[in-house]
Amino acid sequence: MEFSGIRVMNQGSIASIVVAGDCLRPRSDGSLGIYNDQIKWLHRLIGRQVYLACGLKPRVLLLDCDTGIDAARFYLRHDLADRVAGWTKIYEGTHLFQELVDAYEPFVRKSLVVGFELPLYLQKILEHLGVPYLDLWIHPVRFLSDLIFGLRASDGSMNETVGRYAISEDDVWMTAGLRRAGAACGPRCQLEPNTTLVLGQERFDKSQIRDGGFIDARSYTAEVSRMVDSSRGPWLIKPHPVTDDHGLMTLVRELVPGARTIRDNVYYLLSQDEITRAVAINSSSAIEARYFDKESILLAPPVIDATFRGDRPRERGYWSVDHRILEVDFWRNVLSALLPTTPLDGHTHTPRPNQFRISLRAFWGFQQIDTDIYVNLAQTRNFESNRVATIQTVGQSANILPNLSLLFPDEAIRENQRVLIRRREVVRTELYGPYLNLSAGHYQLAIHYSVISPIVGHYVPFSVDICYETGKAHLVHLKGCVEPMVRDRGEFQFEIEFHLDREIDGVETRIWSGDSDVMFHRVVLAYVR
Repeated sequence: MEFSGIRVMNQGSIASIVVAGDCLRPRSDGSLGIYNDQIKWLHRLIGRQVYLACGLKPRVLLLDCDTGIDAARFYLRHDLADRVAGWTKIYEGTHLFQELVDAYEPFVRKSLVVGFELPLYLQKILEHLGVPYLDLWIHPVRFLSDLIFGLRASDGSMNETVGRYAISEDDVWMTAGLRRAGAACGPRCQLEPNTTLVLGQERFDKSQIRDGGFIDARSYTAEVSRMVDSSRGPWLIKPHPVTDDHGLMTLVRELVPGARTIRDNVYYLLSQDEITRAVAINSSSAIEARYFDKESILLAPPVIDATFRGDRPRERGYWSVDHRILEVDFWRNVLSALLPTTPLDGHTHTPRPNQFRISLRAFWGFQQIDTDIYVNLAQTRNFESNRVATIQTVGQSANILPNLSLLFPDEAIRENQRVLIRRREVVRTELYGPYLNLSAGHYQLAIHYSVISPIVGHYVPFSVDICYETGKAHLVHLKGCVEPMVRDRGEFQFEIEFHLDREIDGVETRIWSGDSDVMFHRVVLAYVR
């Protein structure tokens, strides 16, 4: 093989390099193809470097009924009509193993596989066939200047070389200190001492598969009950941004009737001194919690066992590696255990913050404590320089309340400025108004918005909560599925009226979106009479 004037002779058993992943994974609704994008992403990310390192041009193995894994046919042939249930059965490689081998072997024979978060069944298939692989996962620590990766090679010599590129865990501890310091300069969070934070997860995620099915949180009732009995403070429930439907949250609500839901940024919460403990099935946020000096309790093992520079190699440990996977010399060194490679050239990659996050379109809430801060600061300064009252009155009222929109921390709503809330970037956007001291009277809250993706029946695609006593007492609690009252030129206006028979301090308006693409225009809180 020749390229760039360099000749590489490959006389070994490896004839090709294949980039693969979990081609059989379905979405929660049973549709297929969820992993094709991630596999293509990894292929495009490192394909050129691998080629320059060894002369073999990587190819992708995708879910494809003609040239790849025909997942639909596999599930149909083996009577797995419920694809999600079928996937959980095969994921750990203990069910239909030979059938899985037969499906994959033609595509991986005489290859080296570079995997994006290889499922257990595929790891076992490759080991059974004697096919070496390098598995790459998004690392559970996600608050550094960019995403890092967990890497594990099946070949011992190759894995040893990967370990030489591992970052120091000291970098993680120091960056956590930086995040905590940033929270100290931000808005105050009203919490009680010795608070336990419960972290929700995606219900149908691979991290939740055990023994051929999804983890039943009730199997941990005894453990959670003991924690409840020994706790010295309140419990908070932080749902996953994608879903509120997770068994651990349901269990905690039953065991701790006073537990309340909180939707603030997870890194902001972990930076609060009042929170002393984080509990989860095996959420990456709970893994991160210990770097914020919290007691971290995982009820089930984490998806990967992350190791750092200086750690002793562990049998299934994944080395923590940063941007250096973009360097050709990284691949020359790693692949040299199994393949002839081109000479080292010493070229290094200069990283930029968030380059992997932006490329993968995956932020895990990090942008809310990073880029969103200076964007919102710039917007706020611009608004203050052209200050206009956006809180309007209704009827004959002369009372104009303070501007709600200035104090929304995550997505600011401005007069004549539209803020787009998109599903793939911010799945559940939260808008929190300031704490207002309201006198007795009748009030109206009007939310003006447009719907980008169609909503059947034009239902309100968000929930609204008007509360006081830091969310413990509710004046209005409306959870979607209500028709808007006014529609004008494509803009919806949803109105809520409420009455106070006495003066109440600390009244807060909270709005959070569901899975719809919504564009908010303005929020108006008015005194009616």
